[in-house]
Amino acid sequence: MQDQATSLINTLNENSENDSQDSVTNDENNIAQIRPLRRSPRHSSRQSGESIKNNDVTEDDSGTSMLKTLAHLFQKACRAETHVTKTNQEEISRLYYYGKVYEERVEEIKNAQRGVNDQSVRKQVYDDISQIEIENKINMI
Repeated sequence: MQDQATSLINTLNENSENDSQDSVTNDENNIAQIRPLRRSPRHSSRQSGESIKNNDVTEDDSGTSMLKTLAHLFQKACRAETHVTKTNQEEISRLYYYGKVYEERVEEIKNAQRGVNDQSVRKQVYDDISQIEIENKINMI
């Protein structure tokens, strides 16, 4: 089974090498004729000779370079997914520590003021945090 796959890959590589040498001039002629028809609205404002940015693919890419481009885009997507996962973990961590410090502050106030209702202490801590947030927003302006 593996020999069949290997021979298929070798055959494809040999065919692509032979085809690429023979078809370079034909491809250039075909691309020159087709290019005006293949413009998408996304690229309609691009001038000739202007480079393509980000994830765009040139119209005259061969099959091999298209596969390389797809592999590159897949790797980029995987890195983006890893970045999103890391960001989510950081957000969860920040929320955990916020909750931890919030509870510590509530306990601190309850120990300092014996007989105070838990709900009123939580409201007081929340109001303090809200006041700090308002001050931060004012300072940002």
